[in-house]
Amino acid sequence: MSKVFAYTITRANSTDRCRLLLETMTKGRSTADFDFYWHVYINGHGILGTSMVEAAHMGNIINSYDILPVNEGQHPPTNRAIEVALKDGYDYIIRIDDDVEWLTKRWLAKLVEASQKLKDEFVLSPLVRGLRWLPDQSQQIEIEGIPVRIIEGPIGGICRLIPTKLLRDKPYVSDVR
Repeated sequence: MSKVFAYTITRANSTDRCRLLLETMTKGRSTADFDFYWHVYINGHGILGTSMVEAAHMGNIINSYDILPVNEGQHPPTNRAIEVALKDGYDYIIRIDDDVEWLTKRWLAKLVEASQKLKDEFVLSPLVRGLRWLPDQSQQIEIEGIPVRIIEGPIGGICRLIPTKLLRDKPYVSDVR
């Protein structure tokens, strides 16, 4: 069985953002149909969503969390997540934003199955609806029976599965600017 390390970075500072975070965590866990380890980085001390993340941990929705003393942005927590995934022998790392609305049952099982069919050579993301700015992408093609659109350049972070072998083969550090 493949091991997946998931991480979320949050600054849920309003009631609406806390509601989205809670829905992301609970529905994400219940619809994944794949066992995975989920860590949440609370990006700054005193964030409104802290108690919600603590409750999600106590309820076994997420596995662990860190409260960062200040808002570090996206890159330092991402680098820590990559370090954990590589050090602890995970096969995949997946970034999950704190405001994802899950539309697909078995979303993680399908991503891992697709990645394995594609020999773990690509960073994969499910179809994402509702993005303000869509990245440039190819026409849909099929690879190993999987509908794929190729994106060159940054893909953002909403939900992306990365085979850790890609991070080992070509060491990657998220650019802290």
